[in-house]
Amino acid sequence: KTIWVGTYGHGLFVSVDAGRSFHPTVAESPILINDIVVAPTWPECQDIFVATPRSGVHVTRDGAKSWSKLDFPIAETYQTDNHYQCLAIASTYPAEPTVYCGCYEGLYCSNNKGENWFETVLNPTRIGRKAAVSPDYKNDGTVFMAGYGNPIIATRDRGESWEMLSRGVRMMSPYSLATSPTYAKENLVLIGTNGIRRSPDGGHLWQVIPLKPISPSKKIGSFETRQIEFSNDFENDNTCFALTAAGFYTSTDRCVSWTGKGVPIDWTWRLAVAPNWHKNKTAFLGGYSAWRTTDGGDTWRKLRPTGKTLGLVCAPDFETTGEVFLASQERGLMRSRDRGE
Repeated sequence: KTIWVGTYGHGLFVSVDAGRSFHPTVAESPILINDIVVAPTWPECQDIFVATPRSGVHVTRDGAKSWSKLDFPIAETYQTDNHYQCLAIASTYPAEPTVYCGCYEGLYCSNNKGENWFETVLNPTRIGRKAAVSPDYKNDGTVFMAGYGNPIIATRDRGESWEMLSRGVRMMSPYSLATSPTYAKENLVLIGTNGIRRSPDGGHLWQVIPLKPISPSKKIGSFETRQIEFSNDFENDNTCFALTAAGFYTSTDRCVSWTGKGVPIDWTWRLAVAPNWHKNKTAFLGGYSAWRTTDGGDTWRKLRPTGKTLGLVCAPDFETTGEVFLASQERGLMRSRDRGE
């Protein structure tokens, strides 16, 4: 009739009467508890594990009479204060002495009751940052994926098998990913990270292309290439666009060299280039406001506050409809039918 409850702020509680009453454990457990697992063979085995946000995984071997902190080899990222998030234990523990801990930084395992831990062969929990499908997917079955921690992978057979393509990228986190409209002929792939990585052979070899900040700010990511866009007529005009929070960049030689122009200091995350760019030189930026240029990026006009922009795109028939779509974290899906006015 024993029930254990891990709380977030008040430590570990126990009930021995099927939940009619609860009491704090005798020994002082960690105060902040994300998750708790009890040996499934209780009470013969009295091991209990708790995961905490910042102070690792703790264990008791005597039913919560005393506690010890386990030695955990994780390299904690600065991006969160909540690292050790969930636990799982083998159904036959301790005969099978396996314990898992799901962390912000990945999945860890112990096969000796938590005494030692190793990182599993699993991509980090935020693998699904970006995906790009080959324009010729019907014939080549190719998809690229990139995620936090630099797992760049590709399938050439519609997901039946995958290969790692990270070697040569030389950067921790991709922020954008794009295949060229002419991928079927030249296998051109671009990754936006600190600068750009260009692969002319489907991701096996990567060329490092730096992008110098044009309007840098200490408050924003001046080097992180958040979006890459190809011209609709890339096969003929060789034009591609890229965006960081400190520059709007254009390439006219199939993404080999780039020139940049300044952008508003507004944490510009997203970019939408008008389909008829070479005619009207129109593009939109999304930060915490929407911005528009009609002169190729020489000047930007603030249209309206939108809240943080998560997505931005011009309609294919923008030339006649003036239609633009914007996804806002605060306001949902927004639409303009007059070129952003």
